[in-house]
Amino acid sequence: MEEACVRTCSGRVCRVLSSSVAASDAEAWEMLLRARGLEDADARAVFLQPALTHLPDPARLADAMRAAERMAAAIARGERIHIFGDFDCDGVVGTAMLASAIRAFGGRASWSVAHRTRDGHEIPLAAIQQAAEEGARVGISVDLGSSSHEAAEAARALGLDWIVCDHHEFSPPAPRAFAFVNPKRADAGSFSQEPLCGAGVAFLLLVLLRRALVAQGREEARAVPLWPYLPHAALATVGDVMPLVGAARVLVAAGLDVLRRHPPVWAVALAQVARRRIEELSARDLAFQFAPRINAAGRLAHAERAVRLLLAEDADEAARLAQELEALNQKRRRLEETLAKEIAKALGDGVAAFGEDWHPGLVGLAAGRIARTRGHPVAVGYPEADGIRISVRSPEGWHVRKMLERCRDLLVRFGGHARAGGAVVRHEAWDDFRARFAELVRAGGETETPALVVDAALQAEAVTPWLARRMEAMEPTGEGNPKPLWLLHGAEILARREMARGALRLIVAPRTEVVAFSAEELAKHLVPGVRLHLVGRVELNRWNGSERAQFVLEDAAPVA
Repeated sequence: MEEACVRTCSGRVCRVLSSSVAASDAEAWEMLLRARGLEDADARAVFLQPALTHLPDPARLADAMRAAERMAAAIARGERIHIFGDFDCDGVVGTAMLASAIRAFGGRASWSVAHRTRDGHEIPLAAIQQAAEEGARVGISVDLGSSSHEAAEAARALGLDWIVCDHHEFSPPAPRAFAFVNPKRADAGSFSQEPLCGAGVAFLLLVLLRRALVAQGREEARAVPLWPYLPHAALATVGDVMPLVGAARVLVAAGLDVLRRHPPVWAVALAQVARRRIEELSARDLAFQFAPRINAAGRLAHAERAVRLLLAEDADEAARLAQELEALNQKRRRLEETLAKEIAKALGDGVAAFGEDWHPGLVGLAAGRIARTRGHPVAVGYPEADGIRISVRSPEGWHVRKMLERCRDLLVRFGGHARAGGAVVRHEAWDDFRARFAELVRAGGETETPALVVDAALQAEAVTPWLARRMEAMEPTGEGNPKPLWLLHGAEILARREMARGALRLIVAPRTEVVAFSAEELAKHLVPGVRLHLVGRVELNRWNGSERAQFVLEDAAPVA
């Protein structure tokens, strides 16, 4: 498929994935599906109508059935199962999900979550000791543990059958665990292509747990529903910025459906403090409204508070805990903004810096904000006893974990994904790390403003209510499945009207409506009589019972 490129009025490169221009809404829809790699009817059906039946059989995931059978045996024997969770949204949600489900199946479950400052992304040995002393015989780490060799050995020594339920990349060998459930295993097969978060892996483990309980003769397990845990899987998937394709897309779509129709008390409480209508929740709401509030507990206090919210059964208790998270999130916003300015000043023209008193729970957020602004990776940290603990964030074009692997001789430990990671740099190696990391940044990606990737070009006549409704079929959108972006080809502006807050309403030939929000920088280009390529989204505007299509402008490019 031949691409076309244009330079927009704001200076960005706009890549159009096909040089063809759709003349009708049906042709535009077909071009979009091809641009997204949905060439055949089966692939389209799975993508456009995601269903739980599309989930891969979790029994094919290495060690997953072994883990489920051990959990089922523990439930049958009345043995305590202790869940060890990470402190971020994925780990917190996965912890609450497993604890709640094990109890629903008649098991005994206890839990703990790591403390960001004291423990980092490690399982505290003291927590393992305490769990064993309190009678736990099975330990499950969720969203962490793939590199926790010391924790696995401690668990073995204390008589805990250790189950790792994780999704992070790791450097072999894996820890010696009773079961190591991670789609990043070399023998994970097709699961290695599924963008599952830790809680997503945990949900699949619950599917197998029910199967194992029934196989062991506990027929009552059939009556325990798993759909109440789909909202957990959806929130964790979006909160951990997983690509919304494959199994992840299925879990988010199903979870949103449950949230809208049968919302748990924790979701109602979060929707209230976020001022969102529960029946209209979207993946974007989970990403930018729910997840930050869940994460705020671990950033500024202790993630235990968020777990308690997710386990709450009483509406008043949930409302109180949600208000506490809201207060923490408001404080987090203020502190993050101040810290980002301080870090940017300390970085100067560099890409790595640390501060003696920079907040451990906020350096990652600040690093992400700076990386997006500057268009390249940055590493930001603070000193600890064994080194400089850094959070690394990156826009597209680099792979953070691979960059850290290139620095591993300077590190105490490291981990992460393509866009985010963390490490501890040896104190004496800081200057060497900073120099090498800068070299990797220079060598590893594009430094200009990231390109706008446009799915297809279309004529104004193709902007119809039918096409706008098709855009809703692309939901849930987010990481890995962005909202479709279009180029309205050679549109002549017929009329322009200014609206509140700097917005503009345009009419382009033949009579297509274009809305431009926050259009101050583009306003000088958007004048009647001018022909432009307009970059934006096709949306359905519903008002007073009527529907009409509109093109929501993001940028514009001159016609050559």
